[in-house]
Amino acid sequence: MPPEDIGSTSLADATTVGDRFSRLACDRCYRRKARCDKILPACTTCARADAECCYNSRQGLARRDELVESLERRLRQMDAKNRALSKELQQARAKQVSTDHTARVVASGYGGSSTSPGPVEQDKSREVDNGNEVAKQVFSLSLNAGSQSQYLGSASGAILANLLGVHGRIVTADSDNDLVFRRFDPGAGNNADCPGGETGHQPSERLARDLMAAYLSHDHICYPYLDPHDLITSLTDLYADNTYLERHPVETFTLDMVFAIATAQVHKYSWHVMPDAETYYERAISRFGTALEAGGLVALQSIMLLCQYRMLSISYSTSASLWHLLGMAARLGLEMGLHREAVYVIPPDLSPAALGRARRKNEVKRRCFWCLFGMDRIVSNTLGRPMAINLDDIDTAYPSAEHEQHPLFSSTPTADEVFEASQEFRNTSVFVHITRHRVLTGKILSSLHNVPKSRMPDQTTCAVIRQQLSAELDEWKRGVSSLPLTDTKSGRQYELSTFKSLEWYRLLYHNCILMLYRPIYTTDDASPTAEVLERLYHSSRQSIHAYSLLHRDRRINYTWITLHAVFIVGLSYVYAVRTHFQNRRRHIKHPLERQPRPAEGQLSADPAISQIVSDTRACSTVLVALSERWNTARECHNVFGRLCDAVIVDASDFHVNSSQSKGERGPASPQAQAEPDELPLFDTLPQDDFSIFAATDLDQNYQGCFEDLQRVLGGHYDDNMNALLWPQFDMDLGFDS
Repeated sequence: MPPEDIGSTSLADATTVGDRFSRLACDRCYRRKARCDKILPACTTCARADAECCYNSRQGLARRDELVESLERRLRQMDAKNRALSKELQQARAKQVSTDHTARVVASGYGGSSTSPGPVEQDKSREVDNGNEVAKQVFSLSLNAGSQSQYLGSASGAILANLLGVHGRIVTADSDNDLVFRRFDPGAGNNADCPGGETGHQPSERLARDLMAAYLSHDHICYPYLDPHDLITSLTDLYADNTYLERHPVETFTLDMVFAIATAQVHKYSWHVMPDAETYYERAISRFGTALEAGGLVALQSIMLLCQYRMLSISYSTSASLWHLLGMAARLGLEMGLHREAVYVIPPDLSPAALGRARRKNEVKRRCFWCLFGMDRIVSNTLGRPMAINLDDIDTAYPSAEHEQHPLFSSTPTADEVFEASQEFRNTSVFVHITRHRVLTGKILSSLHNVPKSRMPDQTTCAVIRQQLSAELDEWKRGVSSLPLTDTKSGRQYELSTFKSLEWYRLLYHNCILMLYRPIYTTDDASPTAEVLERLYHSSRQSIHAYSLLHRDRRINYTWITLHAVFIVGLSYVYAVRTHFQNRRRHIKHPLERQPRPAEGQLSADPAISQIVSDTRACSTVLVALSERWNTARECHNVFGRLCDAVIVDASDFHVNSSQSKGERGPASPQAQAEPDELPLFDTLPQDDFSIFAATDLDQNYQGCFEDLQRVLGGHYDDNMNALLWPQFDMDLGFDS
């Protein structure tokens, strides 16, 4: 029976019963010949008289029970049919998605033979409002990966993307935003075959030990909110006791989530030698309710495990509710008082054993809070939204690294080495330094990006704020030299963990510089000063090269957060170079027209074409490597490729025209270009590491057909931002050709 027939039948039955009751007054009003308003359970007249109101003792209501039973039986039948129809509809949609995916693959292979719309239809489509292609990619990478389609702030890169003003073709609406981040697999999203908590098999003990070692050697460095001693003990008991799964569901949930997180990271080294991370994740979810029922710190750690996995996972179904999950974890942590130092006070007169347990528990709670703080800053930065944890409300001290031992700092440890040194917390100084960077990121967000327009400071105040935060950032940078990082120049094995490599901290520094100086709310940012433009250009180049080195050494984190960050770094580079050549043309043009030279920011030297090609190709290579983890039909690297083509054309035209003009300076070599003062710590990297990306020919692959992009998420930011997002200048990328 169709759904509309189901609804009409139920409505008709309900109307029949309603009509039967509407013609009957209550027994008391009927006997007294009084007006009855027929209100249940008692009419107004009976209620005022404090008398019993009865409807079931008169003729005509004898069949009431029979009618109610008939209606209940009918509702049960309709409910069963609705469930069956919903199941059929879900199967039909899954089959349609698979069919559409196959059709797109075939169409991409035989694009020349497909039927194209006529000239009239193309003209009509061009008349429709064209969206900003670069902004759509920022919206896609920020919103669809991090949460539902809601508010985006300036920290997400929306302002910067709209300043580039790239206009393209009309984009059709997408019925399912999550398809953008669906795994590149026709059968992705169908978890019916995933093993559940009862039917799934545990990995072999050797594989489990390797996964645990991988987790403790990488993920646990940045988010050490689990006690490594408890993890090792649970893993040992799991394979020593056959009834451990049934008797310890919370510990089993934690182990499965650790396996899922470790597998998601290990896949960047080898994709096909281990079970999929979703296998462990689906099994863990079956015990998630039990973990939440434990309450307290256990429930908080369980939610944080889900948040950490969803920041790493490439599955489309694990990213929609990250923002909400993180908000739940933040509220739970604040309810426990983890942001106050008074919670960590140890009562006196404890035995030595009890004192040791209390100190270790406090250490876990302290690390748990600062890990939650770091997650909140990362997601808030990516989405440009207000932070859930306010720094002014915190007086919790950082974890102590006084008694830290460093037995595993020389190289990537083996599983046996990790198990032998699992009794104590490791890499505390590294974690504290990463946390200090998260604090600086939050200060930049709250001081510049998350300020309402009505309270936005003027340009002079913004310059002072940037100078102060830049000084704090330089102090943080000097502290990197004291960390026990791996020396990549030595002959020892490269440290596989990103958090133990110098390039990653170099990357964090320059990404913060880009956050400080890239455009925010004010329209004056469309004409940056020479100092701001120089910093944007220099830091974006350094970030691109750092990402390239991490990708080359297979140490980059393949996450949607990294994909978003690389894309924003690339946009910052394009913005700086594009703005420089525009201002240079105006600087040359105005004296010829006998007008004063405009006071607009320029780089100290014109970037060479070969250097621009080298930098943009390096960034595009990383974008391709990251985006291939998802079925990204919008292909942000293609958008960036067209931006690069336009910048290279601008640079070529400028160099050709300027070389023909008398008295104009020629293109400067990259070595002669002045750069902002750089602390000596990050200058130790060999410059020839980037030579593999230097190329002078233009990649023609960027000139191919441009895939349909995701619909513009307009209206998901406030009206003030909407007015400021108007493109300040346009770039002709040939989308309409």
